Amino acid sequence: MCKRNIDKLDKYLKSLCKKYNGNFIGLEDGKTSAYYSINGRVIRVSDHIGKNSSGNIHFIITDDGDYLMYYNNTNKVRVVNYKQAKDFCRSFFLLSPMLVELQSNQFKFESEIVNKIDGIKTENNGLRSKNSKLQEDVKTLKEQIALKENAIKAYQKQIEVLSNDIDDTTSPLEANLAWITKFNDVKGDFIDRDYMLKQKADGLTRRLCGFELVDRGVPRHGYEVCDAEGNVIGVVTSGTMGPTCGKAVGLAYAAAPYYKLGSEIYIKVREKLLKAVVVKPPFFK
Repeated sequence: MCKRNIDKLDKYLKSLCKKYNGNFIGLEDGKTSAYYSINGRVIRVSDHIGKNSSGNIHFIITDDGDYLMYYNNTNKVRVVNYKQAKDFCRSFFLLSPMLVELQSNQFKFESEIVNKIDGIKTENNGLRSKNSKLQEDVKTLKEQIALKENAIKAYQKQIEVLSNDIDDTTSPLEANLAWITKFNDVKGDFIDRDYMLKQKADGLTRRLCGFELVDRGVPRHGYEVCDAEGNVIGVVTSGTMGPTCGKAVGLAYAAAPYYKLGSEIYIKVREKLLKAVVVKPPFFK
């Protein structure tokens, strides 16, 4: 009975192999077992379990003529008759190509998902890098704005900026710092004391003064200061728009007597003379 049922199912499986391009792998040596495969999936038919019971589906023929059907090398078992076994085998051969295609499509889909995730990660890293660069740029801009604000405050209050309004070519007297330059005996000797005493006695040939532009424009560091005829009489050390007074203001070294309050001077901006007037800082409205 057992051998007949095996041959019976074997014959049917061979017909399925022929119809659906499956493969009959062969009989197991010394035992009543046969293997059939399609698209890498295997059906095994035998009269025993044995140690090597490999196969996606394993039919074991019992002495009662029933078929014990095991799934994928697990202990899940189902008792079926010959007709049910045939139907299952036929479905196995029919669905295997679809299953392989589904597995292939699943693999492609998973690969696409992985690639998209990698792309998103790369794009995200790029955005993080750009964001970091933007934050650095914003920080730098804030620092520059802070420096500019400090410079504007300095201009408005007439706070001389070292290397801008005063340097090693100017004296404290020329920079309106006579109030901190003492020539008494308590102070004693100091660098250029005699030179500054001579300046004080002879009178200053130039002096740092504040000015407001009458004509429209913005004075900048290094612009020439001229008289009405265009003769150079000094140089601008600091200049900007005064936010509180609403005028263009600045500091400049001007030759005597142009540094006196109320004097008309001209700032040379792009080869054009802009009229200005000497005023007393600070530049507050």
